[in-house]
Amino acid sequence: MADIILGIESSCDDTSAAVIRDGWLLSNVIASQDVHRAFGGVVPELASRAHELNIVPVVSEALSRAGVKPSDLTCLADLAKFPFTMKKDLRDNYPFGLLASPKRDIVRIHASSGTTGKPTVVCYTQNDIDIWAETVCRAMQMGGLTENDT
Repeated sequence: MADIILGIESSCDDTSAAVIRDGWLLSNVIASQDVHRAFGGVVPELASRAHELNIVPVVSEALSRAGVKPSDLTCLADLAKFPFTMKKDLRDNYPFGLLASPKRDIVRIHASSGTTGKPTVVCYTQNDIDIWAETVCRAMQMGGLTENDT
């Protein structure tokens, strides 16, 4: 089977998905959010809800345009067909070989040598930090935490 990559991105007001096979872009679908126009800027809660509504149709359309079917993934073992970033990749590309954003956009760096003594670096943009904060907040709320808890 050829290497197939499904890339998913959600910025402040866009949800997108792209499919690449053997280095060739087969599809790229973007759903932009017009809901923010009335507010003069992005409203995080509205953006979050729009991403939730857009992600499934965007990914479905990207896969359809690329001729890739969800049924191509038939069991957990098929996940091995999809590329993931592994710890070895971080070590082999130390320190900044896997950056997906310009260095000027990096606001936080996590570095660790773990037990191997060979360091790894993971860089975060402000958007990454904001997404993690929202994700942790949602997880805590789902666990029952409220604003009244200290």
